[in-house]
Amino acid sequence: ASPSFARLLGYSSVDECIGKDLARDFHLDPKEREKFLAALEDAGEVFDYEVTLKRKDGTPVIVSSNSHYFYDEQGKRAGVEGIFRDITENKRIIAALRESETFYRALFENTGTATVVIEEDTTISRVNTQFEKLTGYPREEVEGKKSWTEFIPEEDQEKMKEYHRLRRIDPTLAPLNYDFRFVDREGVVKNIHLDIGMIPGTQKSVGSLLDITELKQFQEALAKSEKKFHSVLDNMMEGCQIIGYDWTYLYVNDAVSRQGHFNKEELLGHTMMEMYPGIEDTELFAV
Repeated sequence: ASPSFARLLGYSSVDECIGKDLARDFHLDPKEREKFLAALEDAGEVFDYEVTLKRKDGTPVIVSSNSHYFYDEQGKRAGVEGIFRDITENKRIIAALRESETFYRALFENTGTATVVIEEDTTISRVNTQFEKLTGYPREEVEGKKSWTEFIPEEDQEKMKEYHRLRRIDPTLAPLNYDFRFVDREGVVKNIHLDIGMIPGTQKSVGSLLDITELKQFQEALAKSEKKFHSVLDNMMEGCQIIGYDWTYLYVNDAVSRQGHFNKEELLGHTMMEMYPGIEDTELFAV
């Protein structure tokens, strides 16, 4: 045994290791021993073969072994020579990375909005199920094959490309969230709210896309309805006012300006008490 082998297993000297039984004294699991010997018997040597041993203090150590049979002068098999390398920390890091990747993969996949990872060259490298539903494309037709520019109307692409470029120079140079138009597989244009940012230490960005098409349509319909409503009120002969719970003027029509001492611009945003001092003492405020 070499001094490094002794240190690997927590012994102070080589002499403590000489004469010990690998399976019994270093606690090589019998099943692992059988598998190791079977692999060795099959090829006469093994490379990067992982086994678990125990140090002198009883703590486990995972080692990678490169081993082979050696022979005496008569060509008779005399034993096994092996080099052992401690890979315990490597295995811990790999396990932690896998756990982390599993966690973030689940988070990425199960978020409530369409989510996408975009490479520096604009290629989409990862999408989730919600993105498939939003676009109408299965992920195998998107990941590594499509650029995000394929989903943007041509007249909007230059602005979006500039955001993409600036974000990779300095994330603060491009907006983190904004609305844009998006084209799905069927050519349907949708209104999307985007939250996007860079993945630290990479040139990748991750974006979350929320379909606000119906919200936009509702807002437009509401705006048209309000416009018609105000048009009707503005053409009434009678004065009409809309006042909030705090007695602030929210709306007044043109007739109020004609009939009163104030025009509507002077009233809006102010309370009745500001415009008519002492009115709070009247019967109106006794309700």
